[in-house]
Amino acid sequence: MTNKKVSVELTQEYLAEFLYQNVNLPKEELLGISKKFLDQLSKKLKTSDIESSIFSSLEDASHTQPIYVNGLKFVSLCKHHLMPYFGSVNIAVMPKNKIAGISQFNKLIETLSNSLSLQEELTKNICIRINEALDADGVFVQLKANHLCSEIKNNNNAVSEIVTTYSSGIYELDFNLRTEATLNFS
Repeated sequence: MTNKKVSVELTQEYLAEFLYQNVNLPKEELLGISKKFLDQLSKKLKTSDIESSIFSSLEDASHTQPIYVNGLKFVSLCKHHLMPYFGSVNIAVMPKNKIAGISQFNKLIETLSNSLSLQEELTKNICIRINEALDADGVFVQLKANHLCSEIKNNNNAVSEIVTTYSSGIYELDFNLRTEATLNFS
């Protein structure tokens, strides 16, 4: 048996024991729940290398006006509390020439959200990756999320939605372009 497998099995047992001390369910059931939880967590945290092929541009297409991609769903894990936060990403891109297929934005967001992160970091990383991949004149990213850590800790006074933004290039400099992007975000 490998050390990693032993470690996972021990973690399952420790988690089941912790649950046993806090809920009224049989130990066998809690072992099963622990295994499912750790399997899901392992799948969520499996990050693939973000290669240029994940976010590639369309070679035979060009565009020089703003492009808005709205409502891309994501789920990530907060690195402060190990609790999920989830929501949607809105993106504005001012391309120089290169554009990307819509599915590329989904792949990028899914890849970047499969880690422990802060919402602010995720917002920034999405913006930077798009800007680098497309060599855009500017990118503006808005991320809206609900945090389960807030819901669990402050059930009656939970913050319902956190909004973060990050901009690069022309979107950093031009307030009117950021305003236009925000108006186009659904």
